[in-house]
Amino acid sequence: MPQNRKQAMVTLQGKVNTLITAEQAATLATHGLDAPAFAAVAQAALLHTPDIVDCTPISVMKAMRKACLQGLMPDTREGALVAFKNRDGVKEANFIAMKEGLQRLFTQATGATLQSGVIRKGDTYEIATGAEPNITVVPNLEAEDDAKVIAAWAMAIMPNGSRHLRVLPLRDLRKIQQASRARNGPWKTWEDRMQEKS
Repeated sequence: MPQNRKQAMVTLQGKVNTLITAEQAATLATHGLDAPAFAAVAQAALLHTPDIVDCTPISVMKAMRKACLQGLMPDTREGALVAFKNRDGVKEANFIAMKEGLQRLFTQATGATLQSGVIRKGDTYEIATGAEPNITVVPNLEAEDDAKVIAAWAMAIMPNGSRHLRVLPLRDLRKIQQASRARNGPWKTWEDRMQEKS
C-alpha cells in the first residue's frame, strides 16, 4: 500500500471511535455489543478492505451507522464493509449484513433455531414439503473443490416445534447476485456464504 494511502487508512481508523455516536452505542448495547469492542473490530476490518480509504467520508460514516443500528459486527462474518462505485463513478462505502449476523439477529428475536446450507452438483439431497418440511443433504466428498452450487436452503425450527423451509434454485440466486451493486464485494469473495444468506 502506498505511503499516502497507508496514512489515510491510519487516519480513518483513528476516526472510527468518533463515528460511533451515543445513540449508536446505546443501540449496540441493546444487541449485547460493547461500543469499544465494536470500534476495535471495525478498525481491523478496514485493514481487510483497503478500498474503503477511497470512499467518500460521508458514505463511510453511513456504513458504520448502519452496522451499529443493525447491531452487527463488521468482522466479515456478521457483516462486511464494502466499497462500490455509484452511478457517477464515485466510490462509496456500504455495510452488508452477512449470513451469520442475520442468523444471530433472527435467533435473538424469535428463539428459533436456524440452519442453512448450499447444495452442490453431485450432492445427494431429499426435500420434503408440506406440514413437516425437512431437508437432507449428503455432500459428495469426492467432488471438486469448486463444484457448482445448484441451490441454497434455510430452515427455521420455531420454539413450538414448527418448521419453515425455503430452497432457492440457482436461477434465483443469480438474480439476487446480479442485483448487487458491489462488483468486487462479498459475492466475489464469499459467494457460497452469500448464497446461503439469500
